[in-house]
Amino acid sequence: MIAHVDPVLILHHSDGVEPGWLAEALDRAGLRYRLVALDHGQSLPALAGWSAVVSLGGEMGAYDEGRFPFLKAEKEFLAAAVHRRIPVLGICLGSQLLADALGGEAFLAPTVEAGVIELELTEAGRSDPVTGQIDGPMLVWHEDTFRLPPGAELLASSSYPQAFRVGSALALQFHPEADAAMVQEWIARYGDSNLASSGIDGAGLVAAVAAVEDGLRERAGRLLTAWAETVRSGGTVESGYPEIMEDVAYDSRTALVVVDVQNDFADPEGSLYVQGGEEVATEINHQIARARAAGAAVYYTADWHPERTPHFQTDGGIWPVHCVAGTWGAEFHPDLVVDGPVIRKGSHGEDGYSGFTMRDPESGAEMSTELDRLLREAGIERLVVVGLATDYCVRATALDGLTNGYEVHLLRPAIRAVNLQEGDGERAIEEVVDAGAELVG
Repeated sequence: MIAHVDPVLILHHSDGVEPGWLAEALDRAGLRYRLVALDHGQSLPALAGWSAVVSLGGEMGAYDEGRFPFLKAEKEFLAAAVHRRIPVLGICLGSQLLADALGGEAFLAPTVEAGVIELELTEAGRSDPVTGQIDGPMLVWHEDTFRLPPGAELLASSSYPQAFRVGSALALQFHPEADAAMVQEWIARYGDSNLASSGIDGAGLVAAVAAVEDGLRERAGRLLTAWAETVRSGGTVESGYPEIMEDVAYDSRTALVVVDVQNDFADPEGSLYVQGGEEVATEINHQIARARAAGAAVYYTADWHPERTPHFQTDGGIWPVHCVAGTWGAEFHPDLVVDGPVIRKGSHGEDGYSGFTMRDPESGAEMSTELDRLLREAGIERLVVVGLATDYCVRATALDGLTNGYEVHLLRPAIRAVNLQEGDGERAIEEVVDAGAELVG
C-alpha cells in the first residue's frame, strides 16, 4: 500500500505559462496537484496540507508588486513554506520570487538571455539529486536575474545564475517545463520585443527548441521526476538552511521589532561593527516572513545621528562616530528585508539606546519615540525583539517594552553583542529575562 501523500500546490502567474512537463513528472510520481491561478484572482490557501509548493514562471518581474499585488503575499507565503521545511520549487519567475523572499534580490538583467543553452554546473550542482540530472543544454528565456539569498548554494549558471538551493527550496531560472509549443504561445501572447532588443529572433528560438525537443524532454523529465520523487518519499534536500526558531507563534497582536541592523553595526567595515552582526539578517528575514504570513506587524528601529552629538567620542561620549543620517553606515544592511515602519532614533542629538525612549543630551529629560504609539494603535500586545546589539539597544528596547506592559520574547539566534567587557551580552540577556522576558533559542 502506498502511503497517503498530500497534494502539490502549483502557483500560476500568467496564461500560457503552464506546468507542462512538470505535470507529467508529478503524474509519474503518483502525486496529485492543485493549480491556484493567482493572476485570475484566486487566493493563496493555508500552508497546511501540501506536500510541496511550486511557483511557476510569468510575464512579470518579482519586483512588479504595484501591477501585481499578489506577488507580495506570494513571497511571504514562499518564505513561510521554506521556514516550515516544505519542499519548494521555483521556475523562472518562481526562482526570482524565492531569491527576493529569502533575502536576495531580483532585478532587470542587462540583456535578455534566451535559447537552448549549456549550463555550467558547480560541484554542488553535479552532486545534487535534481540538477545532477542535467547532461545537456536546457531551455532558457529570462529578462530578469537575481542576487542569491544569504546561505544559498549555487548549483548552475550561464551568463547568469541558473539554479540554487537554500533550505528546502530549489530555484531554477531555466525552463524544464516548456516545449516548443509553449514557447510559441508565449510569443503569441506576450510578444518577442524583449528578444529582439537583445538580437534574438523569436521564430528562430521556437525552431531551435523544436529541433532538440526530444532531448530536452528527456532531460527535463529526469530532472523534474527526481524532484517529484523526493517529494513523494517525504524527504527534502536542504542546503544552507539556518537554524530558525520555531517557538514563537505570530499573530495579529504580535509585532516583530528589528533593532538597528545597520551597516555601521552589521558590516565588518562599519565604524562600530558588532562581531557576527552580518549573520543576523538571514535569521531575521525568516522571522519577517513568518510574521507577515501570520498577519503580524514588523517595525524597525535605526540610529540616525547628526554629525555632532554628545553620544560620540568626538563630543565627549563613549562611542565612535556611527550611523550619521544619510550615510552608508546608517543604511540598513543590504541582506535585511525591510518591509515596515522605521523608527529613527537620535536625529536631533538625543542620547539613549531604546527604540521606545531617548534623552535630551543637555537636560537629561526623557522623551518617547513613536514606537509605543504605533504599537498601541495597531493593538499590539506582544513583542519579539531581534537585532543589534544585545547589550545596548536590544537590551534597552526589551526592558522598555516590559515596562510599557508588553509581553516580550528575545530571540537569541537573531541578536549579537558588542561585549565591551567580556560577558556583557550574556549579562544583558539575564537582566532582560529576570525582568520578565522569555528567551527563545
